[in-house]
Amino acid sequence: MPFGEELFAGTGGRTTGQGYTGDNIRQKFTSQERDNETGLDYFLARYYSSSQGRFTSVDPFNIALDTQVAAELNPERARALFNAYLSQPQQWNRYAYAINNPLLYVDPTGESIQLSNDKDERERQLQALREAVGAEAGAYLYANQGEDGNYYVGIYEGGPNGNGPTFEQVNEVAGEIGAVIRDTQVLTLELVRPGTVTDDFGDSQYIGVAGRASLKPGGPSPGVTGIFNGRLTIKMLDWGKKTWWGSNYDLGYLPGVLMNDGKDNMMTPSVMLGHEIAHGRARMTGEKDSRGAAVRLENKIRKLQYPNGPQRKTH
Repeated sequence: MPFGEELFAGTGGRTTGQGYTGDNIRQKFTSQERDNETGLDYFLARYYSSSQGRFTSVDPFNIALDTQVAAELNPERARALFNAYLSQPQQWNRYAYAINNPLLYVDPTGESIQLSNDKDERERQLQALREAVGAEAGAYLYANQGEDGNYYVGIYEGGPNGNGPTFEQVNEVAGEIGAVIRDTQVLTLELVRPGTVTDDFGDSQYIGVAGRASLKPGGPSPGVTGIFNGRLTIKMLDWGKKTWWGSNYDLGYLPGVLMNDGKDNMMTPSVMLGHEIAHGRARMTGEKDSRGAAVRLENKIRKLQYPNGPQRKTH
């Protein structure tokens, strides 16, 4: 059945001779694990009832919080977000599965950081993410290909050997990034060449090497997070691509005025990625202080990598 309900022998005249038999496989609708006691499927953020075609609790997405945050930065953006939500009434039922169109859409599996489908780019992205959470937690992460053909960040429960603590318990950074990975909303990571990118609300940002010019309004930034083509997306300067003079791009440096030691500080992919993931998490949860959240997670990554190293003072 399209919403995942199973039809066994004895239902509506169906027989074992027609191939209708039971099985003991616990991975059911869209490969989610079924709880034998309740008959519900575990979708990480909430449980799903295949017999009803409905979730048993509401979608964590809250349009009121999302528009409230957007209104503080850009009233036009807030109106656009709210109008887009109103234009799809199927979204209003927060118990519904995939806006009641399971033949076209599937609900995200909870592996919600989407990676590149290009193998080389995907390996660089995953390596930066592993470096951000540290070696121990990094061993928990892998690239998992979803049923839609795209790749997402997966977590080995209990680590690669299955005997460790949960990913979120390894350290503070894993605790924050694990919440993003397990969220039902998808945060897409794209690596791009230098140039201007414009989000769905007309706001533009030049993606380029960071430096003192970045302190000026509209100055280059190696990363930006926003809604692009209807998707919450991180666009980061691709540090693995060649420049016109032959070397790989670097992400640049943070001017000393932003650092607590007053010295210029080179940006690394892991630190920058963590910074942008925090921006994405703020959008997911409706947190008002997106910039503060980004600096906090960035500093946790810095402390994890260099316990006695400098910290960032401000966005």
